[in-house]
Amino acid sequence: MDSEVDSGEEVAQRLIKCIFVGDAETGKSSIIECFALQAEYSFSSEYWPTKGTEFRYKLITINNTQINLQIWDSAGQERYRVHPSSYYKNALCVFIVFSSDKKSTFGQIPKWFEEIDNHAEEGCKVVLIENEFTNRERQVNEYEGKALADKYHIDFFKANAENGEGINNIFYKTGQSLIDYQVIKPHIKFRNITEQLASISLESNIPKNNESISYKIILIGDCHTGKSSIVKRYINNVFFDSTQDLPKTDVYNKSVLIKGKTVNIAIWDIYCEEKFKSIEDDYFRNVNIIMIVYNSSNRGSFENIGNWFEESKKAGNDNSLIVVVECDKGDIQRNAERFEGEELAGRHNVKFYRVDAKMNEGVNELFEESLLQLMNANIQ
Repeated sequence: MDSEVDSGEEVAQRLIKCIFVGDAETGKSSIIECFALQAEYSFSSEYWPTKGTEFRYKLITINNTQINLQIWDSAGQERYRVHPSSYYKNALCVFIVFSSDKKSTFGQIPKWFEEIDNHAEEGCKVVLIENEFTNRERQVNEYEGKALADKYHIDFFKANAENGEGINNIFYKTGQSLIDYQVIKPHIKFRNITEQLASISLESNIPKNNESISYKIILIGDCHTGKSSIVKRYINNVFFDSTQDLPKTDVYNKSVLIKGKTVNIAIWDIYCEEKFKSIEDDYFRNVNIIMIVYNSSNRGSFENIGNWFEESKKAGNDNSLIVVVECDKGDIQRNAERFEGEELAGRHNVKFYRVDAKMNEGVNELFEESLLQLMNANIQ
């Protein structure tokens, strides 16, 4: 995928403007120079602040599409920054960079979210980058960056501007996702996600006199996609990983407080789809939320999602909310890319969620945002 320009056959060309934001001393300039200069790059530990803006061009070829990346770098220090409106103009991608050895730079990410909300154009992609420096003490937890990115449904990469590790991967994978999207999607405001998450409060002691509603949630998908792991992580906050086909269906109950209402949820989980046909009618009866789950390491489970959509249409309630869930096992090689899941969900006009039950990433957001969407749509 990550080939340089081939002069042999004719290729399509695209100009893509990418901009970098983030606090001072996070290594934004080093990441850009490492990618642009390649073998000519030499890391310097001495800090020289960027003043104003600078940009570099880098020509790459991805899947027979020639991309001319225009990569903009801006000062992290306020006194050196240009006006954001001109910096963000025509940008198709914004990279937010924080440093793993400076907790304060991670804590400032919401500030950059706010700036993106105020100045980024429609369809702008947002990517979070954790820059690691060799032999520096880590102040940001190993999993905090990825968890934050999952919470706001943006891509996350780790890189090391000192030795170049992971740098090329950032640009080639982001370039791939930009050319793969046939329809530019509206940028979802970060403040809207923040407000939604803030409106959700999980409480063990639910007030007895408040208004309550009940919902039924079911998980469907091929065997060994992680359905049970997702449910057990949400219900009991434990990781469950079984490769056995257990001939039973479990129903789990939980109460949460959302927007001042007690929401009683029954979550139905079946261990293997071979057992599914015998209880299909009961499984789909009165369902409110259908979660179609695939495993990112199992290509077949991804390609079979269409069949599960058909099952849902045949047996489910017309008013049921359907979401596509990618169960990502970070320690196992991917055979289905995240952007493929996002595109598939977009074609079916449903939401996409990525979760990692083992690392407890994205699980709460999956259930709570789905419930909130259901409540807002008045689907009962």
